[in-house]
Amino acid sequence: MNRWIKYGLIGCGALSVLGVLLVGLVMAVVLLSGPGNTGDGTTGQKGAAQEEGVMSCQTGEACDLGASAVKVTKAEMKDGFTTRAGNFEGNFVVIEFDYIYGGTKPATMPLYSWKIEDSDGRTYNYSSDETLEYAVYRDLILEAHGINPGTTKSGAIVFEVAPDAENFTLHLRDLVRPRASKRADVPLG
Repeated sequence: MNRWIKYGLIGCGALSVLGVLLVGLVMAVVLLSGPGNTGDGTTGQKGAAQEEGVMSCQTGEACDLGASAVKVTKAEMKDGFTTRAGNFEGNFVVIEFDYIYGGTKPATMPLYSWKIEDSDGRTYNYSSDETLEYAVYRDLILEAHGINPGTTKSGAIVFEVAPDAENFTLHLRDLVRPRASKRADVPLG
């Protein structure tokens, strides 16, 4: 084989490898610089006003999240509550809601992924023990229970918040399929 053809083939192979590496590098940069990434390996959270496509719903109205809907029926600040398991003391935001499942197949409810945000921009995850006890005591438990298409079930979620927190907004998505869901914000006052 001619020496120049041999070098040409080696050069084409090397360019092909470099091309693949370049495409991989571009894809990695795009993925790592996606929404919410701070560039230091952690993800920051955009505020409600910064995230595109966020709809606003009011307490008492159904929020259409795509396949399913949620209606917040009650939201209140409590400094404690009582269940069969005993008394819970602290600063809590207790939310009761109706979940209207619009999927096409029966589903099992996963753990809640909703958050609330106070007027200072602090976000809070739900309190699992308090939520479970409150929901069981009031027959509003949804987590880990099955739900059929086209049905409505009532649920409850409890957040423990800072003593000085006020003016909350609930950030919610579909409980069964949060990634495919629209996002809605519900001001709680």
